Amino acid sequence: MNKTDIFAAALVDDVAKIYSAHMKIAIDTQQEFANIGSDKEKYLKEVFVNYMTIKNAIDNLKFIETYLSIDPIPEHYLENGISEIEYYRHHIESFHIKCASIIDYITLLLNHTLRLGIPKRKCNVYSITENTILKESELITKLKALENEFKELKSNRNKIIHQGDFESESIKDIDSTLINGDGLFDFGEVLTEYLKNEKKEKILKTIENLNEQISKIEFHLGEILEQLTPYIQEKISHFEINEK
Repeated sequence: MNKTDIFAAALVDDVAKIYSAHMKIAIDTQQEFANIGSDKEKYLKEVFVNYMTIKNAIDNLKFIETYLSIDPIPEHYLENGISEIEYYRHHIESFHIKCASIIDYITLLLNHTLRLGIPKRKCNVYSITENTILKESELITKLKALENEFKELKSNRNKIIHQGDFESESIKDIDSTLINGDGLFDFGEVLTEYLKNEKKEKILKTIENLNEQISKIEFHLGEILEQLTPYIQEKISHFEINEK
């Protein structure tokens, strides 16, 4: 088991029964699910929800291989004005945005787990790393390592969303192999086959690079979760003392 799996196994053991019981209560009584249970149980439920948000986001990233491997692009895209390069651009840009969002989700998990009380809109890597209690901790070291690894990724996300001028090397490489036009120009069988093979190679390389990004996220997440576990155990102990 990797570090993330170890964290998840321990969390699921603690939360699964609570989650199931509270869900039944919520359905039977129409109570708000988040408000059911002791302070300890509410705390664990939110840790679980935040963790599952991260896990699901990472799992969704892995669909990129399927999206980019579809060949040829379905006709209904082309018939509705979505060119091949727009199809690839959409999925690659979406990947960058989702990757950067996972970093935001991790900060939300830390904010709740550590009971920092940072408003969601202001919760980011900086607001957590500048916390005086945590500043010199190993947890902050791991969080900064994550941030440094993905500085360019976050910059790309901002360009896509706010500037609209992001063009990754992957998109340029794939675009250089596509046969555009309305069929008026005959590329010839040899050139057409060459470009098709080149496109496959560029797409495989892009998938390899994007999968590497996912692996890096998973590695840094595991490092952070390993450091986070003692904090969770400490919070649970405090809740248990107060509930006696």
